[in-house]
Amino acid sequence: MDPGQIKEARLDLSPSFIAGVKASFPSAAITFDRFHVVKRLNEAMDQVRKVERKGHAAIKGHQYTFLKNHGNLSETQQQELAEMIQLYPTLGEAYRLKTLFNDLWDMPDKPATEASLEQCCAEVEAAKLPAFLKFTKTVRAHWSGIVHFVESRLSNGLLEGISHKVQLAKRRARGYRNSKSLLPMAYQAVHIVRDGINTGFQDARDFQCGYEISTHEWSTYYPFPDEPANV
Repeated sequence: MDPGQIKEARLDLSPSFIAGVKASFPSAAITFDRFHVVKRLNEAMDQVRKVERKGHAAIKGHQYTFLKNHGNLSETQQQELAEMIQLYPTLGEAYRLKTLFNDLWDMPDKPATEASLEQCCAEVEAAKLPAFLKFTKTVRAHWSGIVHFVESRLSNGLLEGISHKVQLAKRRARGYRNSKSLLPMAYQAVHIVRDGINTGFQDARDFQCGYEISTHEWSTYYPFPDEPANV
């Protein structure tokens, strides 16, 4: 396949993957995966919570109250969140910034997205929260790929979800000796059948390729028994 035919690439924020895509697929526009950007944002939010928790015991046990999307909170959790935002202004400001950054995923076009990001970064600079200042440095270093999301709408969410289930299966078994032993359990973990898969893959072979890509494992491709191995 001609590398020039690849027009879009979605990946995490790893410098090695960025360099690899640019070197191997120079025509590809990079989209930084929303999952990994939001993960960094949530890490900033949680850092603020941890600092505040040291002086306020009432905050203990509310990690996911601040990390979950507001719509996914129960009525009780929403009430607790509203009370803590009022009682602890620093936490309230951090949560406001987190919400502001998350609004960019729903922007209609590139100009609106860039304007939203500029506003977010300015708000962080005014708030002077160290964890969020660190996050905005990451945003500025990956600006174009984050903004490009609103044009490509590409996401690794499906593969990340599958990877998470496979990692849980590996953890429960304390690991597997090789990929041949792992794959049947991986298929079961994501409810694969030989003729199809309910997560959107056409068949188990597509899942197998997807799993290796999503976990960044440059390993031997272990096929079904009736097929030769591609090393």
